[in-house]
Amino acid sequence: MQTYANAILAQKAFAKIVQNKKLKTLRILVSFCNNSHITQRSAVYATGDICNITDTAQQKAQAINKALQSAKQQLATNNIIIVN
Repeated sequence: MQTYANAILAQKAFAKIVQNKKLKTLRILVSFCNNSHITQRSAVYATGDICNITDTAQQKAQAINKALQSAKQQLATNNIIIVN
């Protein structure tokens, strides 16, 4: 039998990486609804600007991983899937 805490940890969240073209930055929006139209309004978790578009791929990957770890702690889930 699965406990309530385990059920919450098993809940799937969906993340979308959003580019701000004006500021040339990236941010992450996380939602529990399964669609690719995650907006700032429908997100249950939104990061601030986590990195610049001009950063290296390694810097972007580190910033994204750090933001996703924070989201996992805040939302109490281990399952975050990145969508387009």
